[in-house]
Amino acid sequence: MNLGENYKLEDGEYKIIGIDSYVLHNLLEETKRWKSYTLENEVDSKRWVVEPILGQTWIFDLISREAIPEDLIIVKEYSGVADINFKGNRGFSTPRSSLVLLTEQGKLYGLEQFFGQNKVETYYFIGSVKSTR
Repeated sequence: MNLGENYKLEDGEYKIIGIDSYVLHNLLEETKRWKSYTLENEVDSKRWVVEPILGQTWIFDLISREAIPEDLIIVKEYSGVADINFKGNRGFSTPRSSLVLLTEQGKLYGLEQFFGQNKVETYYFIGSVKSTR
């Protein structure tokens, strides 16, 4: 997948406007790598395609903190401190973030904090496995 390419999801056609390459130093003292593709459609709605996480491609959407259920299980393999390199529109991303992935019944929930100049911004996500491309 490359910048500017179209990407089809179940709710329509998107364009890839950014690619973030993650290097995560996880809670198990391992290093994990993946790419996050920022997608945007005609009405400026954004979604993220992330691969590979737990061996699959995931679609993530922004949600409110209140939408995250209680008593989730932390995914230690994909939680920790991430170094991020960018291509294209970097959106929320900063060169370093903290990331916590949580799971429940086949869904992933994420909390990612980006460290900007004199501030920390926190975003919440829900992810589901992408069925087909």
